[in-house]
Amino acid sequence: SYVGNDNVWTGFVTPDEARCRCDAGIATRLHALMDAAEIIAGHNVDGFDIRKCNTVFMRHGLTPIPTVGEGAKKTIDTLKLARRKLDHESNCLNYLAKYYGLNGKDEITKEDWRMATAGDKRTLEKIEKYCRGDVTSGKGILEKFLPLANKKKTFGSQIKKTNEGDYE
Repeated sequence: SYVGNDNVWTGFVTPDEARCRCDAGIATRLHALMDAAEIIAGHNVDGFDIRKCNTVFMRHGLTPIPTVGEGAKKTIDTLKLARRKLDHESNCLNYLAKYYGLNGKDEITKEDWRMATAGDKRTLEKIEKYCRGDVTSGKGILEKFLPLANKKKTFGSQIKKTNEGDYE
């Protein structure tokens, strides 16, 4: 999702892809989204998300998204902002979302993850809903925290999905 745009793009593996752990299609689409972004933001994006994504990207022969050095993507990590500039009882995304009047995250258990990797369609749908909620909560916190990062609500890349399902 992009700041200034209400769309939350989702993509998910099919039950067959989950069973064989075939995530190249999802990785390729996510790579295109992240590569197009001017700034990549999220809750613990520096400590978790980008590292995990780059690991998968490299497995599929995609270049990692650079976060240091020449050509590096800028990031806004709302977890770092919460820790450095605020004093909440907890800095987890679910707590912050509820604190600021946003919807909290759905609960996902280890059993849900096990069922998803076994290709259970209902569990995959539950996890897709969880992931969409995670993005929505994270984006809500980002919008609340933008002043802490000296950013206005109008920064970032705008991206469109083409009729063929690709991103430009």
